[in-house]
Amino acid sequence: MINHIRTLLLNENGSNKPGAGYPLEEYVPPDFQAIKLPFELKKVWCVLFGLNPDRAYKNWRLHQLLRAAEVSSLFKECLKFDSRSTVFGLNDKTVDGSYGKLIITNVTNRLSSTYVQQGSTLQTASGDSSEDVKAFLAGSLSSDDNKGVCYGLYSLKTNNTQITATNLANGSFTQFTQVGSSSNGYRPPVKYISELNANIYLSSDSVGEWYVEYVSRPALDLGVVLANLKNLADIDIDFLFSGDLPEYKKFKDYWHRGTDLVDRVTAVVLGLAYKIEEARIKS
Repeated sequence: MINHIRTLLLNENGSNKPGAGYPLEEYVPPDFQAIKLPFELKKVWCVLFGLNPDRAYKNWRLHQLLRAAEVSSLFKECLKFDSRSTVFGLNDKTVDGSYGKLIITNVTNRLSSTYVQQGSTLQTASGDSSEDVKAFLAGSLSSDDNKGVCYGLYSLKTNNTQITATNLANGSFTQFTQVGSSSNGYRPPVKYISELNANIYLSSDSVGEWYVEYVSRPALDLGVVLANLKNLADIDIDFLFSGDLPEYKKFKDYWHRGTDLVDRVTAVVLGLAYKIEEARIKS
């Protein structure tokens, strides 16, 4: 299997393909089957990825972890299951192009605007004018690093003074009643999408519909991840290094005696991946 360490940590069915254009998406074998992680592995996995991460957040973290593994002393152990791992040797341009942006599209005329995160604010980057899209934003993108959520796809529908925001990922929706009069052709701003630190200004036309898709930048770096791993009980970490494979002793030594961030994080990542593979075989 190609990219098997990454595939194990992602733990998504190969048939569940969001498309090559999805942020930082990589190949997963079509016949790969995800498993329910054993309790002993779940706690460490959540430190790496969040309590209930979306795929975009997992892809982001996996990119970071594999970049670290590539320069670690444990790199050859990353190739144990298959030497054809094509995720190594990549640059970070795909990260810069995929995260920290929002696209809003008017469903009626199919016109859209793209906003990118510049510092602490969203700024128009490309596409059609807000007058043509009949909507614009003011504010910033944010991610939930505790849950591991950074992607959103929403529908916003207006009907006179009522606005419905629907999460297209899970079908949940919220309804708002517009308060106050419109100004310059736009309704008063409302934070229709709770995950955004931004207000969305919609056209004051009585009926309209927009799609909003965004990918925010996660804030936690690997230094924070390492600190959170250190705060786990030894029993939670050392379970990853228990077993007959000679690699487990090596991973344990690097975790407990290593001084390099990339070596210590990679030791945990590999121990976790190897254990997930064992659990898959048993299942």
